[in-house]
Amino acid sequence: PVAILLPVSLFTYGSVFNKTYDENSAYLLSIAEATSLALTIGTKYIVKRKRPLDALTKVYTRVGRSADKYSFPSGHTSTSMCIATMFALRYPNYPLVYAPMFAWSVIIAYGRPYFGMHYPTDLIAGAVYGAGSSVLIYSLRKEFFEFKNSISNENKIDVGSINGGTLSF
Repeated sequence: PVAILLPVSLFTYGSVFNKTYDENSAYLLSIAEATSLALTIGTKYIVKRKRPLDALTKVYTRVGRSADKYSFPSGHTSTSMCIATMFALRYPNYPLVYAPMFAWSVIIAYGRPYFGMHYPTDLIAGAVYGAGSSVLIYSLRKEFFEFKNSISNENKIDVGSINGGTLSF
């Protein structure tokens, strides 16, 4: 729910209060989440690694079966790390915002093997996919903002971000 509600609420806030930077942050977050999800699902169906609770015996679990039967990489970890990384990139002067998000991401990652859903390598790959997706989309922000402005027939400037080069962080 956070992965869906956060970009929607941030975009709504930016639109209602005419805060283009926040609106654009939601736009980038949505694209990064979609990229992370596509990479994660694609890899799951290529690798087809069974979850520990399905592959091993005597695995502790308090959850039922997952809707997805494959474990590599962790989708929960990739999504939470994607969100935390994008906020760290977009709001670097506000560690009180993004630091708890990274803590939340670590807690989510910790819980996945605890409940028998993932191996440690699943978490590492998920974190790399999530953070990598955010860094990739952030590095291409100028092109995404130009595309958004051309589609919506606007000329909004992303103050503090759009003047950066394509590969500058």
